[in-house]
Amino acid sequence: MGNSCCADRGDDELKRLAAQRAARVNGVLKIEIESASNLPAADSRGTSDPFVEVTLVYLEGARSGEELCAPLSDKAVDGAAAAMKRKTKTEVKTLNPTWKESFEVPLEDALKFVVHCRVCDFDPKQSDAIGVCQVPVLALLKATQWPAGWAAFLSEQKSMLRDCEELKAEGASLWKLTPAGRWKTEDSRLKMRLQFDVQYN
Repeated sequence: MGNSCCADRGDDELKRLAAQRAARVNGVLKIEIESASNLPAADSRGTSDPFVEVTLVYLEGARSGEELCAPLSDKAVDGAAAAMKRKTKTEVKTLNPTWKESFEVPLEDALKFVVHCRVCDFDPKQSDAIGVCQVPVLALLKATQWPAGWAAFLSEQKSMLRDCEELKAEGASLWKLTPAGRWKTEDSRLKMRLQFDVQYN
């Protein structure tokens, strides 16, 4: 009888590991940083020299959409692997910059990644962060693509996209910027396109 109990626990563990493996999704994340609008003036001349830092942060212990949406610390963002970081060019003297820059990044165990965008004002000594936005890769999946291990959190998808204003006609989204430091970003938006293409083995 004792052996049967141990066997049951062993079977449960195997099932748990199998479900965990099945929930691991690989694919390619496509990011297009198009533009920003109504940025605060970071310079004394009333303009900014903005650029965008894009960082893909892996949250190994994440188990829900709520955890994936929690604000990321500077330490978590700055400590991400170099391969997970991209940066746009700097647009000079503007509060409404246009970049139209695209990146593609292959991801393994993609559903535990969060796309973190930090809009900064360039300074040769030290650039200042103006505002940030973040979105879990999980929120980019269509309902039919959610694996069993994450499907329980499908109802959280809308909350994951709460800072997003979708522009269906343009296939893009406007993201509200959370202020960084002393800046006011209530009306500031970052326009971008995010697409995750699942790769099935």
